[in-house]
Amino acid sequence: MLLDDLINSLSSLAGEFKLNKFKELRSLYMKFDVKYEREVRNIVFNSVSKYIRDGEIIELIVKDGIFIDTGMETLRVKKGFVWEFYYYPKMVHYFIRQFYIINDREWIALYIDENPLSPWWSEEERIGSE
Repeated sequence: MLLDDLINSLSSLAGEFKLNKFKELRSLYMKFDVKYEREVRNIVFNSVSKYIRDGEIIELIVKDGIFIDTGMETLRVKKGFVWEFYYYPKMVHYFIRQFYIINDREWIALYIDENPLSPWWSEEERIGSE
């Protein structure tokens, strides 16, 4: 669904691409040259928009930030976007982050977590949708 759409739309632009799978869960990491910043954002937003009539989206704008890994600052975020998308028909939750990263070089990072096991829906809602 959405994750597959984004892989199909963005993989040709990505310098790095990693898809992880664990049980029914998937996560995606893509790294892009900064020249693709606006294009990546537009593709993500337009892809989510195809499903929005059957879901809810939360969009946040990031102005600054840092990654802290094991107590040490590893990356700085210059700017970015965070989207949470709930797709009701499949009861899937997507957590999508696009960041302009600054370290010894600059790049655009896209992180997506797809969770079809989201606890946002009760067991009764899950059973009723099958």
